[in-house]
Amino acid sequence: MLRAALLAASGAILLAACEPAPEPADTPPQQAPAGDTATDPAAQPADPAAQPPADPMDDPMAGDPAMDMDADACGATEYQAWIGTNVADIDEADLPEPNRVYVEGDAVTMDHRPDRLNIVTDADGNIVEVSCG
Repeated sequence: MLRAALLAASGAILLAACEPAPEPADTPPQQAPAGDTATDPAAQPADPAAQPPADPMDDPMAGDPAMDMDADACGATEYQAWIGTNVADIDEADLPEPNRVYVEGDAVTMDHRPDRLNIVTDADGNIVEVSCG
């Protein structure tokens, strides 16, 4: 009898724990006041230079050269003339460190290293891309 009572009590506790959480109250979307420059295109200044500068906290990586995807940190522009050349004709001593040479479609790590020179070749060993990363 005690066993049946304990089993029933534990079953009730388990079922109570499975009860779904109450639904949040529906709140209507708030409308922006008239003339709000964030939502009203007519209220935007005509001259973009007249707008206040962007808050640096909006993009904490802004201005960090290590995170600038357009930066030529590895010097890839110096090696663009190699495109079309067979990689076997390149002296390894001419490659800056760090570097990696791989064939298109090869599995490579996805870590972005702005200082690393990437040389991508086709299946025949001809260089098809030189980039940083």
